[in-house]
Amino acid sequence: MVRYRLKNYQVTLFAFLYGFIPEMFLTGNLFNQATSFGFSIFGINLKTLFVINFFAWGIMQSLITFYFANRINVRDWNHPRMGKVGWGLCVGYHVLIIVLARSNPYRPRGTPLSYTVALFLMIVVVLLFVSTLHPRKEHVWHFQPSLVMDVCAFGSVILFATLGTFVHGPQVITSQPLNLVAVVIESLWTVGVGITFLLYRWHKGTDVTV
Repeated sequence: MVRYRLKNYQVTLFAFLYGFIPEMFLTGNLFNQATSFGFSIFGINLKTLFVINFFAWGIMQSLITFYFANRINVRDWNHPRMGKVGWGLCVGYHVLIIVLARSNPYRPRGTPLSYTVALFLMIVVVLLFVSTLHPRKEHVWHFQPSLVMDVCAFGSVILFATLGTFVHGPQVITSQPLNLVAVVIESLWTVGVGITFLLYRWHKGTDVTV
């Protein structure tokens, strides 16, 4: 973010790509045929691909989260970047949780075809993302609060905290027990926030500062 001054679509591309890691190796939800009405192509769950990868990872857990963080404490564009030790710890953590997740008997596994298709999609997104990277060190995005983004960000925090604390319902067991009522409400909210952000970005005509 600091080195390349990532734009909204670049953040979304990277987050979409990052979502493949837990969905393939941690939760297995990318290959879960028992959810979302079983809509899958080549073993890839379409709801996971579009709702989770795009709306949840690409918008909610990246753009909305970055905005929320800036709303609390505006980013210092001159802060030191993460060094080799930081990157080593980050990569090591991801490798560790993937190794530990292999022992989970409930984690859905993909077929050779579904893993191949997922890898192909990852390569495509990597190429798209890398092709857009151009260092823009001279430019700094000045944070601009927005009522629409405030509702999306703070509303998400309040809703998710409420769902995780007070809402009860039947459990769905995939790779982990999930509250079905909370999952449905959270998915609808996430898609709604994603569409709201896209419409706001289109109406604004410029990137939303995150």
